[in-house]
Amino acid sequence: MADQESVEDAPTRYSDRARTAITAAQEQAHRYGSAQIDTEHVLLGLVAAGDGVAAAVLTTIGISLETVGQHMEPAVRCAPASTGVPSLAAGAQGALDRASTEATKCGDDYVGTQHLLLGLLSADDSKAASVLSTLGVTYARVLDGYLRLLSPFTGAAPYSRQEPPGGKRQAAPRIELPLELGQYNQRIAEAQRQKEAAVDTQDYDAAAAARMTEKAVLAERNALIRRWAADIDAVVLIDEIDRLYQEVDRLKAGLGSRDSWPAGEC
Repeated sequence: MADQESVEDAPTRYSDRARTAITAAQEQAHRYGSAQIDTEHVLLGLVAAGDGVAAAVLTTIGISLETVGQHMEPAVRCAPASTGVPSLAAGAQGALDRASTEATKCGDDYVGTQHLLLGLLSADDSKAASVLSTLGVTYARVLDGYLRLLSPFTGAAPYSRQEPPGGKRQAAPRIELPLELGQYNQRIAEAQRQKEAAVDTQDYDAAAAARMTEKAVLAERNALIRRWAADIDAVVLIDEIDRLYQEVDRLKAGLGSRDSWPAGEC
């Protein structure tokens, strides 16, 4: 299948923590002498990856990564001994494929730890899903936790399991910034213009007054941002910033390729 995700493909589309989880899954399979990387190793990889969106989602529904790890490790201790490089089992491949699908439903162009967790849970016939089920961790609960985690950040769900009219899923809405932010920015810009104009005419008293106004408005703006940020989950915010950085890098790469085009070609 053209859209399959493999361990080798992971770095091209996976977030840093998701790549860490996949690498850790390989290490866990080798550690327990398994000839193949399966869903239980991917789940242990998520545990090893540490803090991330998946960890935050699990915390939201009352489960810690440590608890998952404690219940997961006994399930892998009976793996057959193997000293070779573990290959990717069909179950784990299916989980990676489904994680990619979950990312697409979110409107994301990367696969994060939350998508890996949803990918593991979207099929209930794996060892990882079985262990998670004993802890009360189901696809529905994780998805609900994810939506609750994102709700202060976006004001809406990132995606729906149901197909909307027309059969197209909508991308996640952008973060809602404080409505007053634009007004503060305009007031700061106006104070800066007044200060520069006063300096040009050597009216230093007016320049000092404009500078004081600029500082006062800036302080009000920063206080507004801090109040707004208090309701934003830091993990989600960093994850979104990382996504934006990746998008900027992608656009820069596109512009760079245009600079190398021969003259007259479009």
